[in-house]
Amino acid sequence: MIAEIPAPSVAKPFQAEFDWQIGHARPWLLTDEIKAALECSDNHVRNLFDDGEIDVVIDIKSIGARRPCYRVLRESFFRHVTKTKEPTDLENVIAGYLRHGPSVLRSWNIAAHFRCSEDHVCELASEFTDISSANSTRVYIRATGLQMINFAKARRIA
Repeated sequence: MIAEIPAPSVAKPFQAEFDWQIGHARPWLLTDEIKAALECSDNHVRNLFDDGEIDVVIDIKSIGARRPCYRVLRESFFRHVTKTKEPTDLENVIAGYLRHGPSVLRSWNIAAHFRCSEDHVCELASEFTDISSANSTRVYIRATGLQMINFAKARRIA
């Protein structure tokens, strides 16, 4: 008796897994994660920003950089996917994320929050007012929750 061979299934070559839980560890999404979740192009994601479909986007590029370095608030993306029409309250959402961490964030906390390198945070040091230096080779940056909210507000593009 000849066994039946199942027909090959047609599947997408890349199916992105996306963690929908809104936790304090990763409040900001990278545009690549949005592209993977929506299975779309850079241009489509940029159009979502421009049209206000995703309403909280910040650009954390360093001064003098040519390319943007976008971060999308996870809550804002979640509202887009679930078709929630009410706007995202940037201050309350960020304050909620920061409530789980230390009251004063150091450069590595800031880097983890915005999902960038600590060196990138040092390049943005002038935008955080509490800067101290222990020696001439290393800059130590500290920011409060309010400074983080103000930074996000100042860098908001959508």
